[in-house]
Amino acid sequence: MLGMIGNFKFQMNKTQFDTISHEVNYDWSESKRIGNHAKLQAVGKSNESFTFSGTLILKKVDSFNNLIEIGNKQEPVVLSFVNATSINVVIVNIKRDMSIFLKSGEFIKQGFTITLKRWYS
Repeated sequence: MLGMIGNFKFQMNKTQFDTISHEVNYDWSESKRIGNHAKLQAVGKSNESFTFSGTLILKKVDSFNNLIEIGNKQEPVVLSFVNATSINVVIVNIKRDMSIFLKSGEFIKQGFTITLKRWYS
């Protein structure tokens, strides 16, 4: 197992990841000054976000239904990786791109991007 979002497991042999990115943004305010460089001032704490993206090929059509149900609750869940500390996150966005369709209308290839933001209580 690679990790979990709530009770949704990401397993390397079942869910193919292309990338997992972790981003930390710092909150700065910029003040313009005549004839000088802008002045920057820290105005808040940092914000963390995670993005998972990848492709599922020949997987069940409802592979992400459990994750979508977790997102629909709009509540914080635990994000845990095998080799890292667990943190609380919220699911901000789940994007799925379906392609390579059969005559019956079912798709063979499913790309996905999942965006999470760290939850601070």
